[in-house]
Amino acid sequence: MFRLFVATSLAVVLLAATTLCNASHAAGWQPTVINGDPGGLGASDTTIADYDPSIEYTRDGRTGWMAYTSVHGPYKFGMHSYIGPYHDTLLARSDDRGNSWTYVGRILKSVDGSVTNNGSLLSGVWRYETPSLVYDPDHFGHEWKLFTHKYFWNVLYDRMPQYGWITYQDAPSPTGPWTSEVALFGAGQTPLPPYDTAVRLNTLDKSLSDIVSYSEPGTLYRNHTLYVAMTGLTQAGPDRIVLFASDDHGRTWRFVNTLATRQQAAQLGFLAFDGSALVDNVYGQIYLLVSPMSSTAVHDGELVIPFDDITKGTLRKDASGNLVVAKRIKPEAAWMTSFGAGPGDYDQYNTAGGIVMPILDGRLVQSHTTDKVFVIMNTGQGLGN
Repeated sequence: MFRLFVATSLAVVLLAATTLCNASHAAGWQPTVINGDPGGLGASDTTIADYDPSIEYTRDGRTGWMAYTSVHGPYKFGMHSYIGPYHDTLLARSDDRGNSWTYVGRILKSVDGSVTNNGSLLSGVWRYETPSLVYDPDHFGHEWKLFTHKYFWNVLYDRMPQYGWITYQDAPSPTGPWTSEVALFGAGQTPLPPYDTAVRLNTLDKSLSDIVSYSEPGTLYRNHTLYVAMTGLTQAGPDRIVLFASDDHGRTWRFVNTLATRQQAAQLGFLAFDGSALVDNVYGQIYLLVSPMSSTAVHDGELVIPFDDITKGTLRKDASGNLVVAKRIKPEAAWMTSFGAGPGDYDQYNTAGGIVMPILDGRLVQSHTTDKVFVIMNTGQGLGN
């Protein structure tokens, strides 16, 4: 999700390379371009970022699809800084295992709007971020599903969790036609009236009562179960990664478990975890990809953590009870800035691309350029060592 100087922060799209055996394939991070990406909606509407990638391949591994966020529109630096108020969800396709991508279309378009907050009318933009694309082959006519974080943004208040939720829609093909978006997941008291969601997740388990908002969905369909992992945010920011599941293709939902907490992040030397993806390798081992946050509350690359049992929502731990990190991907020094990098995604068929992970080139921000400050890249990393 896009975040400037805040804990739930920005992302740029970086692509990693692996073989099907998850070995390193490419050397070093390399920018990747989405061919034909139209950017903004007009000649003066500058595209500042493409980021938040979610990749999913067809079962035969021949075609890859990537949903991602496009940031465009005016930008401002200084007091009340922002980079492009409009955040859309776009779709790209790869026929060469992630070596190159081609723009296909725009699934969700952000629009101007207003909300009444504490009796005052606020003007702003309804944004879409952190899309997660998943393939459900057992749901005929609804095989492709998209989960997205929708929220209201205002220049003075930035993102407003009290006016935000996770949307859902599906289609028989990634190219559509997509159903109308459904306001699916809310927290306890959020979103505030007049907005509502189909599922108030906090009602599913008492341990969720302090969560004020959910974001960064990561999805996986395995053994007739649809899983969605998300960041649960409290008043202090990203607090834990939680897992939900549906056994009927998304009609009803249940809480599975809390996967990772701030306390477990501290055991590994980090402030918190944020941004989840659920992935597996060719051997069927399922992993949680999660972005650790540094003491300055920025993303610091990616951790690859194996599941012991996803049906129970349990990650692998060592003899001391600490989470087992199978691999850590640190941002390459040439690209790393104080703005951080991560979270990412992966598909076992993305052998020429590998793990995808966003990064912000802060040098462009600091130079006040209108060039893209988010970059799509290969990291040259897979799930294995």
